[in-house]
Amino acid sequence: MKNGLQNLLKFILFFSVGAVIMYLLYQNLDAGYQEHCVQESIPSEDCNLIDKIVRDFKSAKVGFILLALFAYLLSNVSRAMRWEMLLQPLGYKTGFLNRFFTVMLGYFVNLGLPRAGEFARAGALSRYEKLPVEKVMGTIVIGRAMDFIMLFVVIGLAMILEFEKIWSFLSENIGQKFTGTTLMLLGVFALLGLGGLGFLYKIRTRFENNFLYKKIMGLLEGLWEGLKSVSKLSSPLTFIAHSIFIWLMYYSMNYLIMQSFVPTEHLGMTAALVVFLFGGLGIVIPSPGGLGSYHALAIASLLLYGVNEFDAFSFANINFFSIQIGCNLLIGFIALLLLPIINKTNQTTDA
Repeated sequence: MKNGLQNLLKFILFFSVGAVIMYLLYQNLDAGYQEHCVQESIPSEDCNLIDKIVRDFKSAKVGFILLALFAYLLSNVSRAMRWEMLLQPLGYKTGFLNRFFTVMLGYFVNLGLPRAGEFARAGALSRYEKLPVEKVMGTIVIGRAMDFIMLFVVIGLAMILEFEKIWSFLSENIGQKFTGTTLMLLGVFALLGLGGLGFLYKIRTRFENNFLYKKIMGLLEGLWEGLKSVSKLSSPLTFIAHSIFIWLMYYSMNYLIMQSFVPTEHLGMTAALVVFLFGGLGIVIPSPGGLGSYHALAIASLLLYGVNEFDAFSFANINFFSIQIGCNLLIGFIALLLLPIINKTNQTTDA
């Protein structure tokens, strides 16, 4: 009862964060859209931002959206195969369908309770495969550590390929242009920060009993141990190849959705990388599926390439409702239905 109430309160909190961001974003865009209609002499009865989004969604090329959904499924097939590589050294042999559907179940849960999907995924696999949940959770942490590294790889690639545009965005949103003095100060602060971390490391024994310190150090040690364990796998290169493939499919999804929508179909692959990066950072923010936060950052990235904010909002919604809501809801619901059936069949066969 207590856990149920806590989960309900968490859901309300996370959903409220996303809903508020989405509401403020929509209000701002709607006001701008009304002004746009006045300037273009469009009658007010024909000037409705929601109607525009619906029209744009209907005009999207279905073939590209289906290809994007297929890329998403391939990424999760690869994720399920990569997960097997982490479970095998522990002596566990698991079914592919159980791994795949519990991965999708995790995304389904994340739509309601961001970050809770990992626990749901670990709990479901441990239940159906009769494994220790803490061991399963450890393999998920290793996978997430690799995803964390891949995110930094994407950031690095985007900065190399589109440095000026990203730098311009950061400059404008911070409110001032970066100067040599600013860069020097940032460098000084970075050195001071590293020095501070070194100092804290030297006096760490004084904080060993502090709850927050234990949590942070436990997380860092877990990530480090997880990354070291990759080198102990039977085929570390295959594990890395799966990780690259997963993120390549994520990028492909974004590129294909851009190709499905006329106002963004002219943008190239480097633009798609920047939009993918911004949108991905929006999904990291704890709101259901990136509600609001994804939209805001996807719009910001498309503005860098001359796409007007109204078309950018339509693109964000096409992507969000096709993948985050449509695909995750549908396959997550299928996972809920099929997992008990699959494992009941397996149990009957074993008997």
